[in-house]
Amino acid sequence: MTEETRPESATGPQSSDPDSIDLRHYLQVVEKRKWLIAAVAAATLAVTLIYTLRQPKIYSATATVLVETSAPQVLGQSVNEVVDLGTGSYWYNKEYFNTQLNIVKSRDVAERSIRMYPAMGTAEFWGVGEDIDDPDEKQKVQKEFSAVNTLMSRVQAKDVKDARLLNITIEDTEPGRAATVANAISNAFVEANLDRKLDTTKGAADWLGDQMSELRTKLENNERTLQKYKEENDILTTGLEDRQKISSERLVMLNNEMTKLKLKKVQQEARLRQANELRKKSEGAELGGEIARELLDNAVIIELKKKYVELKAQRAELAERYQEQHPKLVAVTKQMDVVRADLQREIDRTLVAEESAYQETLDVEKRLEEMLASERTVSEQLNRKEIGYNQAKREVENSTRLYELVNRRLKETDLTGVLKSNNMSVLDQAQEPKFPVRPSLKRNLAVGLVLGLMLALFAAFGLEYLDNTIKGHEDVEQLLGLPFLGIIPAIAGETKAGKEIRRDLVVLDAPKSSAAECCRSVRTNLLFMSPDRPLRNLVITSAGPQEGKTTVANALAITMAQAGSRVLLVDTDMRRPRMHRVYGVSNEIGVSSVIVGDAKLSDAIKHTEVTNLDILPCGPVPPNPAEMLLSNAFKVLVAELNNRYERIVFDSPPVGAVTDPVILGTQTDGVVLVFKGGQTTREIAAQATRALLDANVRILGAVINDLDIESRKYGYYYYSYYKKYGGYYGDYKSDEEKTAAKA
Repeated sequence: MTEETRPESATGPQSSDPDSIDLRHYLQVVEKRKWLIAAVAAATLAVTLIYTLRQPKIYSATATVLVETSAPQVLGQSVNEVVDLGTGSYWYNKEYFNTQLNIVKSRDVAERSIRMYPAMGTAEFWGVGEDIDDPDEKQKVQKEFSAVNTLMSRVQAKDVKDARLLNITIEDTEPGRAATVANAISNAFVEANLDRKLDTTKGAADWLGDQMSELRTKLENNERTLQKYKEENDILTTGLEDRQKISSERLVMLNNEMTKLKLKKVQQEARLRQANELRKKSEGAELGGEIARELLDNAVIIELKKKYVELKAQRAELAERYQEQHPKLVAVTKQMDVVRADLQREIDRTLVAEESAYQETLDVEKRLEEMLASERTVSEQLNRKEIGYNQAKREVENSTRLYELVNRRLKETDLTGVLKSNNMSVLDQAQEPKFPVRPSLKRNLAVGLVLGLMLALFAAFGLEYLDNTIKGHEDVEQLLGLPFLGIIPAIAGETKAGKEIRRDLVVLDAPKSSAAECCRSVRTNLLFMSPDRPLRNLVITSAGPQEGKTTVANALAITMAQAGSRVLLVDTDMRRPRMHRVYGVSNEIGVSSVIVGDAKLSDAIKHTEVTNLDILPCGPVPPNPAEMLLSNAFKVLVAELNNRYERIVFDSPPVGAVTDPVILGTQTDGVVLVFKGGQTTREIAAQATRALLDANVRILGAVINDLDIESRKYGYYYYSYYKKYGGYYGDYKSDEEKTAAKA
């Protein structure tokens, strides 16, 4: 086999498609490991039961605290409390209740409850040291005991969903003690809420009283500062706002006049520019139609322009009929000169008038700018005064507002400090529980069962994952990339008519058994692999020792002989030969004897009880088997055997141990690899495959031998194989064999 024709997966194990999920495989794993799963689950359940029964009984007592939306409004809605004892929006409620839950479990509440119920602060109340016989040790433990820490660790608080209630729960081994502690914590919590309100109110009243004195002094100083500023800036009689209003109105009026004047100025500049351009056009040039658009509002210029155009047209008409010196033509020309001179004078007069008007506009603009500048100065001065005035005024207003606010709040605080209103109260006192809450036998057993099943499944699938042996045709085809020829089930212990079936001669001893049918299926698959090139000689080897290569070699040789071919079975395992023992023939002469020339081939070949099947034993074990297989004498022997027999089956040592199968494979038509189901690992199988492929040996396929299908350990692969290749080989058993198998 060349490098290009090697199967890629033959270089080593490959994983199947990770995205594919085969539920049948998982069910097969559960079926295969069911006793392990049952044992682990039962053990976990037993441990859970023992653990539950040995746990102390825990009792739970719960007191309920009602949280009102607000404290009673004795002073009405207008008087606000210093401490907000109510709740607001959803998020405020959530934060408020979370805060109260943490306060319940705080050290302050624990210490307060012990002060209210001093017995709770003793070690005897909690039963500390009762199981200690040594008085000194007992006294030491009780001295180191902290009632506050113990109480804090026992308190559990939880708000009731969609209700303004807090549940305070205590769990203890004594039901009476649990109820007593729960009531003590709830009462201390309610009292702490009220005391916190009163303390905060008193602190606020003291602070507000100190602020009143400071604010009164500050207000008086600010009022004096405002009065002094008004006197210095002469704004006592006429208010600053009125003066700013007058100045603003004057600025608006002057700006409007300036805008109108600038517009007039732009218009005059345009007319003046038009007059200058018209004068330039009329000087020393023939007036034409191009000035018809200039100064259209001047009637004299328009009339002279019209008359000039008429004379120009008349002259052009006379010029066509008369010479240049003709009297009529000369008269018209003179009239045109007169009109042109009049037009020039009118343009000059208009230009002078426009320049005079424009100069007058400039004078008015200058005066308006002076007035605007003066008024802006006045406005800026007023604005600067306004800054100081407003600042002084704001100081007075702020001081007045703060003073009034603090004064009003101080009076409200004095009133609320007298009231002892609380928005919390104990709704239900904790009752002494009659039944324990823990341990729950049913719940623990259910959890133990679930946990046991999880551990059992984990162990089962873990063992399955660690099992990397060859188990079925998928391992051969997908992981190794080799053709799968078939399986041979385990045949140990089978009997026929009270006589034990020989493993190596199962095809002969039990021809209708499932193992015999499997052997014939392997033979058929092997012979039909290359119909154009019939197999004459092949090597049977395995990845490691004791994997059943000799059994497979015998089975193939017998089935081929039963098919009518002349078959020779050659024992080339020159290290541990045993083919002669299978057929009960002598091993004194054989392959090694023929190679070294000590015996003739005809003397070495032995007939067997199987028709058309002969055997060539190994002969004396040589010291150098590999060298003998590489010799020319062995090649001559193989050629002579090919001439005598139609099929030759070579039984060779394992390819993983020695190089003999590789040497034989290069001199034959191919090699059949035998793997023992559930024993040959994928790594060893891959190494054996690579060893043959690296030597360009043709691998005809692989056979899985000794597969224990009856124990269902590899039933999934067995089922898949028969589903793919058709039929259940057990159906070929005789009625007597089926009855015996059922029994």
